[in-house]
Amino acid sequence: MKNSAIKKYMQIFIPNCTEMESIKFFVNLYLVLCLSYFNGFITTHILYKMTNTVGVYRLSMKTNSDNFCHGSSQTIMKILLEKESVV
Repeated sequence: MKNSAIKKYMQIFIPNCTEMESIKFFVNLYLVLCLSYFNGFITTHILYKMTNTVGVYRLSMKTNSDNFCHGSSQTIMKILLEKESVV
């Protein structure tokens, strides 16, 4: 990363274990907040279209993976079902 920086000289921060755990916690929190926002945005957009039936594609990241059950698609489907849409 240092080689690709614009500034030639910069201070490098190397965190200890406790600081690293805090960084990891806040990064994960940020990701959860972003997903929550986009799930609500997508759901609102679908409901705005006044569509009663919604099709959802299953996207798998790996061969023989069942990561769909923990994905944002499941959350969007749950919200749509609560709003009485057919999924």
